[in-house]
Amino acid sequence: MEMLNKGQVTMSREAQPGVRMFLVLTVLLVVSGLAGCAEVVKVAFERQVPPEMDLKRDQKIESIAVLNFDGPADSGLILADLFAAKLVQGQYYTVVEREKLNKILNEQKLGMTGMIDEKAAAMVGKLAGIQAIVMGRVASYSFTDEPYTKTVMTDRKTMSLKPVCNDKGKCTQEQIVEQVPMTETYHRRNTTVSATQKVVHVESGQVIWSKIATEQLKYDTGKPSKEEGLVNMLNKFSDSIFVGLLNNSGNSNSELGQSESLAVTADKVSDVLAGSIQPHKIKEEGEFELGGWAKFLGEMGADKEIKHGIEMIKSGRVDDAIHKYESVASRDPKNCSAAYNVGIIHMQSDDFQKADTAFRVAENCNLNNARYSAAVGENKKRWDKAKEDQRKNSTNSASK
Repeated sequence: MEMLNKGQVTMSREAQPGVRMFLVLTVLLVVSGLAGCAEVVKVAFERQVPPEMDLKRDQKIESIAVLNFDGPADSGLILADLFAAKLVQGQYYTVVEREKLNKILNEQKLGMTGMIDEKAAAMVGKLAGIQAIVMGRVASYSFTDEPYTKTVMTDRKTMSLKPVCNDKGKCTQEQIVEQVPMTETYHRRNTTVSATQKVVHVESGQVIWSKIATEQLKYDTGKPSKEEGLVNMLNKFSDSIFVGLLNNSGNSNSELGQSESLAVTADKVSDVLAGSIQPHKIKEEGEFELGGWAKFLGEMGADKEIKHGIEMIKSGRVDDAIHKYESVASRDPKNCSAAYNVGIIHMQSDDFQKADTAFRVAENCNLNNARYSAAVGENKKRWDKAKEDQRKNSTNSASK
């Protein structure tokens, strides 16, 4: 028995190198698979977006003014006021007050109707001492509230009774309640605002930029449509109330009536139009990886830096996060999450070429990760669309 025990000990010692190798290989296989199992987190952040047409850089435009847009009812006035407010908030151009422009138009007996041509607009711009003037037209300003019905089950008391007894044996008679179908009426609300802007160079009288923007607001509401006529928000409310309505409208669409819906949609259109000629911030949301090892091995080394980068993105330090991830990737080429997260930031910032490079690095890092391959495809789709939009804008500008 003793010899058997010694033999067992000897066998165990001889087997130790093989066991160690087996354990090492097992750990390596597990760890190598963790990159494909990386946890992800959605992070909302703001990014700075350059304008489609940088008038200051490309046309040396420093000062600008906005004429009333042509449009039904008060839509032209509202779009122009919103558009001018966006330019003022952007602080990229010197924006002439609309009261001053109104005075010049009245003196020239043109009025702020928005229905003047490029030549007249250029003349007004010279009198106002500005370099460019914006004019436009509201093509669509519509609100529909279509009723529809749906059947729901509801409780209804019948004339029949049933005994109901408590645990002491005392019984009472209660009406029997049954489920019956009932038709309820709801409304499907659809608001559409579409507008075109033209930027006229005062010196040449030529249109140097044009942009069409269309926005819709769609939602279902159980409440009947509010009959308020066409939107007249600026006349009904003070500026502070109006701004408050726009800021607080995002989570209460079901409370919006006709005028509020049109006002909110018009504000979205003015965002697009103003953003086409000045830098602006937009809100984005990206799905970032937390790193492949952190879930199983704790916050160690590079994975800890990956999570630190996420915190930078959340706090608005997007550039710092990019530097952090690029540093991780340079020190650890096998850290797929670092390259992938850089790609997400660049894609959300519309820098599709850099995003493509980063995503392909991540894909080559782990060919079995479907998320990386899908990211390459999604980035290509957005890149192709951006190229097509740029081509259409160039064609539209050339035709003006």
